Amino acid sequence: SDVCSSDLAHLAGTGDRMAGVAVPAGLAASHQVVQARERRLLLRHADGMRGHVGDQVSACGGAVLVVDFRLLGIGLVDQPTAGLERAARPWLSGSLAIMIGTGLVLFLSEAVKCYYSFAFWVKMAALLTVIVFTYTVRRRVAVAAGSSGRMRLVGLISIGLWSLVGWGGRWIGFS
Repeated sequence: SDVCSSDLAHLAGTGDRMAGVAVPAGLAASHQVVQARERRLLLRHADGMRGHVGDQVSACGGAVLVVDFRLLGIGLVDQPTAGLERAARPWLSGSLAIMIGTGLVLFLSEAVKCYYSFAFWVKMAALLTVIVFTYTVRRRVAVAAGSSGRMRLVGLISIGLWSLVGWGGRWIGFS
């Protein structure tokens, strides 16, 4: 019979004893216990990264919104869009790189759950779409500074796609 993963996680952290009771040597070295020990270690590191990820989400969100609001004509209208996009790009790229790296670690800690989660796939599709959109269409429109209607449309699409990524991430936690 299978042992519950929470029991395995408890076993994995106590070596050859569980709540003061000796654990048979074969069970302590079993594949399930080793996996539970590794998963617990990975989760501990993943949980420790969440604060850093929050900082990166703020940096990424700020870099996205400053340009998107300018495209919408809402903020920093006295600044050229191309200059704002150029200044925000390193912040966006750096924070995205860190979030993708830490997201990979979080994914590895719950890969099976994510694989079967519709919300995870919505987020991944939206993330891929928005990254391509941001570094191609949005960048060209921001640099060209064409018609205000086109700029507003691109700004709205960008905000919508980034919102879908965030929504998908929150939805994963509830599914």
